Amino acid sequence: MNPGASARLRLTRAMRIRQGGDFARLKQHGQRLAQGGLVLNWLELPEGAPSQPQARFAVITTRKLGNAVILTRAMRIRQGRDFARLKSQGRRLAQGGLVLNWLELPEGAPSRFAVITTRKLGNAVIRNRARRLLRECFRLHQHALRVPVEMVLIARRSLVGQSFAGVEADYLAILRSAKLISN
Repeated sequence: MNPGASARLRLTRAMRIRQGGDFARLKQHGQRLAQGGLVLNWLELPEGAPSQPQARFAVITTRKLGNAVILTRAMRIRQGRDFARLKSQGRRLAQGGLVLNWLELPEGAPSRFAVITTRKLGNAVIRNRARRLLRECFRLHQHALRVPVEMVLIARRSLVGQSFAGVEADYLAILRSAKLISN
């Protein structure tokens, strides 16, 4: 092997650890490497038949990635009465690929968030991607909100096919228009 070349390790499905006893053995006897928000644990196995893997591994992600804020279950709006209250008492703004319904909360209250994607957007894959992108926008920019809010974002058809940067630009533009973040 060339001294400057890096070694490649091919991780196969047979090498994954799936059972609880294997995790305990891995924790006790294995090696560990943590970097960023990922932890890689592995256990080197003795030489075996050529078809047997030489190592077993498990990758574990930590809940907090660096200084980023996570989106917890308590931050999600899930009950129908909360959606109805937002629709009746809150404010509404439509711009770009989004419709925003929001209600400002008293200081100290946690911000809450929900995403609505209708079948008009497309199939389940398209709707799920739109939800993931909008949740990520909220997760990344929730600290920029000037007051705590409950907000519901409704994805429009024009959001489909946009990159994360495009969705993020629409998200920030609608929050600026609603004066929920500073310019």
